[in-house]
Amino acid sequence: MADRDPSERAAAKPAAWTRPLALACAALAGAAVAGLVLGLVGALRWAKDPGAGQVGGGSAPRPAHAGAGGAGEATPARATGGSPFAAAGSASTRARRPASGAPREDGAAGAASAPASSSEASAELAGLREALAAPSLSPELARRLDALIAAHPEDGRLYFLRGRRALRAGRVPEALADFLRAERAARPFVEPVLYRARGLLRFRLRNWTAAADDLERAAAAFPDDAEVAFCWGVVLRSLRRYPEALAALERAERLEPRRWQAAFNLGGTLDNLGRYSEAVAPFERAHRAARGRSLWPLLRKTDCQLQLGRMAEAEADLERLEREVPEARTARGVSMIVAQRSRACALAGRLDEARALALQALQLEENDRSVCAWAFVLEREGRIVEALAVCERALAQGIDTSLLRATLRRLRD
Repeated sequence: MADRDPSERAAAKPAAWTRPLALACAALAGAAVAGLVLGLVGALRWAKDPGAGQVGGGSAPRPAHAGAGGAGEATPARATGGSPFAAAGSASTRARRPASGAPREDGAAGAASAPASSSEASAELAGLREALAAPSLSPELARRLDALIAAHPEDGRLYFLRGRRALRAGRVPEALADFLRAERAARPFVEPVLYRARGLLRFRLRNWTAAADDLERAAAAFPDDAEVAFCWGVVLRSLRRYPEALAALERAERLEPRRWQAAFNLGGTLDNLGRYSEAVAPFERAHRAARGRSLWPLLRKTDCQLQLGRMAEAEADLERLEREVPEARTARGVSMIVAQRSRACALAGRLDEARALALQALQLEENDRSVCAWAFVLEREGRIVEALAVCERALAQGIDTSLLRATLRRLRD
């Protein structure tokens, strides 16, 4: 092969110093690219969290979306104008969440309007359980709740929450209506907390049969709830389901001994069953727990003592009542104590004394105790027709109590 021109050979074979120069240039270019990438990453991190990576004595400020327990913890999104029920979630969830907008035609803010998609609807209602556990509703929360109900009429949880708000405001019919809607909604809310709230409301309304259904479920779900146990026991007693009432009231007294009404109703249930000797102790416990706030525990205790023929014990407790309970010194209290003494005299056969005491009690105040004491004297004297007339006249005048009705049943029999 013919030799090439020396100039061509020089061009084909690079000089020895060019290879190190090329390697140096490549290294510099790589370093520049790496520095650019690192700079971009740092800038992005700083834009996301200006405090990230800062050095010094203080800790870096937390991201605005971070909850109390860290960046991933759910918190209500009040600051962003979103629904009070919406919880802060992942970045993608927050990106999809609709921003606050102009008021809708119905006056509700755009932020509280219905989400555009099912995923957004789920995000909008994700924090409802937290709201259900809240002790109260602020006015802002109440307004957003009304907007949510308009947007999601199928969700029973919203009706329950609005009913609870109405109940706190004293609007009982509205509260009961919303509690019923909560259970009948397309997506019903049937948690035990609904039955508890509705049962206690029906208890207040003395709708015993309806309250029984709700309170039975609530009592099973909340066995350590003293208020539910007490109300459930009173409802059972009112429905004359005495054995079940005993169990519920015993549990209520055990859970909250200071609630004197639990021991009082326990004694009343034993009285209803004719177990007078057993009823004495609960009535005494109720009197001690009441600490002078009511005359009824000792007065009902003397009822049992008179049924057992313990006249001296009954008189001793009536004297205690006069000393220890301020209410016993009012005209009503004195009338009831005098009526009880009239009954004791009639049971002992001292009818003249019993008659005088009964008339004195009526003059002080005409109440169920004084009326029944006078009817009892007439009954003991064999004047049944007159005794019936006395009780029926009192009933017509609005003195409608279980004692008066029991006296009427006994006289009619």
